[in-house]
Amino acid sequence: MRRIWRLSIPLWAALGVLIVLPVALAGGDHREQHPTVTVEVRTFQLVGFTSAALAGDSGLFGLTLACQAEFAGSRICTSREILETVEVPTGLSGHAWVQPIVTAGRFLDMVDVSGARGGFTIACGGDPPTPTWSGGSVPAPGFPGFVIERVGLTVDSSGRFVVRECETARSVACCAPSS
Repeated sequence: MRRIWRLSIPLWAALGVLIVLPVALAGGDHREQHPTVTVEVRTFQLVGFTSAALAGDSGLFGLTLACQAEFAGSRICTSREILETVEVPTGLSGHAWVQPIVTAGRFLDMVDVSGARGGFTIACGGDPPTPTWSGGSVPAPGFPGFVIERVGLTVDSSGRFVVRECETARSVACCAPSS
């Protein structure tokens, strides 16, 4: 199901510009015509997980290219797009990388729109790695009790969001414009 909303608004409103129109004191039709802008909003839906597995730190373009190789016109999904998917594809298995939409939190306790929590960054990016509370073995300098762990957001085949380590190769959750 493709949802496209078209909205025509005066150009001055789209640009946030206040225009003062002259007041017609004489007779006649003095209404001015203003150009309008058409805004198209496309929604994206989950179309599948890639069969190719990539490390989470492959970058947004690397993860998107993996999606495009298997699903025409797709890209890596955001967590919001997965939450808004209404037609769940069949054949999903394992965990797949997702681009998080951080809605709250602070440095070491980010909260994604899905409710998942962690010290993640977008697509395992971030240099240096995010210090995370963990039982790992590499201490984070200046952060007692924390270790350096690169983590990113994944979704499983049942729609559960989980923060996972970036170095492990996983599928990519791919979204395309809904039809």
